[in-house]
Amino acid sequence: MAEPTVAVREVAELRESLLPPVFSADGSTVGAVVDTDDGVAVWINGVVGPSYDAVGALTLSPDGSHHAYAARRGGRLFVVYDGSLGSEHDDISVGTPILSADGEHVAYIARDGGAMTAFLDEVPGPAYDGIAGDGVRIGPDGRHLAYVAKRGERWLVVFDDEEGPECDLIGVGSPVLSADGSHIAYDATRDGHWLVFHDGQPSPEYEIAGRCTPVLSPDGEHIAYTAQREGTARVVHDGAEGPRFEAIASAGPVLSADGLHVAYGARDDGRWTVVLDGAPGLAHDALAEGGIELSDDGAHLAYVAQDEGTWLVVRDGERGSTFAGVGAVVLSADGEHLAYVARRDDRWLVVHDGVEGPGFDAIGATSLALSPEGLRVAYAAQQGAKWVAVVDGAAGPLCDAIPPSNPRFRDDGSVRYLAVGGSMLYQVICRP
Repeated sequence: MAEPTVAVREVAELRESLLPPVFSADGSTVGAVVDTDDGVAVWINGVVGPSYDAVGALTLSPDGSHHAYAARRGGRLFVVYDGSLGSEHDDISVGTPILSADGEHVAYIARDGGAMTAFLDEVPGPAYDGIAGDGVRIGPDGRHLAYVAKRGERWLVVFDDEEGPECDLIGVGSPVLSADGSHIAYDATRDGHWLVFHDGQPSPEYEIAGRCTPVLSPDGEHIAYTAQREGTARVVHDGAEGPRFEAIASAGPVLSADGLHVAYGARDDGRWTVVLDGAPGLAHDALAEGGIELSDDGAHLAYVAQDEGTWLVVRDGERGSTFAGVGAVVLSADGEHLAYVARRDDRWLVVHDGVEGPGFDAIGATSLALSPEGLRVAYAAQQGAKWVAVVDGAAGPLCDAIPPSNPRFRDDGSVRYLAVGGSMLYQVICRP
């Protein structure tokens, strides 16, 4: 493959942040909270916003084009969305505001007096005794909103202003929405039992000890979750219970994109295996937490396992090379291409379709990326005190740091990432 062309442009001079900096999912935008002469302000790619007495955590849309945060002026708090100030409140809940995937809508939880209210685009919902700030979910286009509310000593889920049944507790991590936001699932405890609600319909009751957050298919029509009864664990997929095991891996099940196939880690007789559609695979000493990748059609499976003190990736039942450690794993949507981070001795490298790349001191934990068709790979790597982005095997310019979620492939085939050099933030564009 020909050497890529590399273009570098200055984005901004960096400022010291009072809170950890925030990066957009596509790696194009960085935000921070900075001191000003009049208080504190939000800084986004070098542009400083208005000053306030205090500013809460900043959230960015996936493409970095929208932002929101809570701010205080005097004794009142409000949400600032793309520079516009919302209504004033006594308090804004930690964990909010949140943005829809398209960045066009903002939701948050506010307290006024003794009541708490959810707001979507500044329109309030009903008042409750409490609302969990970490339980707010917004649909990708802002048409759906779900949150966990409290009335007296009972908890319930509110979805598009419709209340679900009152329960003793709602599970941590719940509710979950489908990709379009029109379907909902959550787990709850009620009268000493644990159960799952899917679009308002309750599951059978299980033991509280086996609870986990349910998983929805992108279209919301299929659901899977881990459950426990009579001391044995099983995965329930679309209402059908799978085989019983001593334990199910805490990461829970993984669904294929069409929701028809399910994979999960399970332990039986002290050995771990990955189960695909009810069929156990190879036995291992251990499985990596959350290391299961399933192709969109469920026909291909990859996961990370440990045997006799070494780590390896198993793909479609075939054991790969052994390493001292294995990190991130990425499987292409069609399952035909696989990349993962591995450690041999004290060097880290990327393996792409069985071919090992060069060794580095470190590989960025969230940096590994495959192109949509899976033929190309990019990642951030450390060489001594410097970092480089490696694209199609070619290292880019040295820099002091590469932020998380960088580099990333774009629709035009280019790879873009942010890089820090001295006090400057740069954008680097690599074209094949």
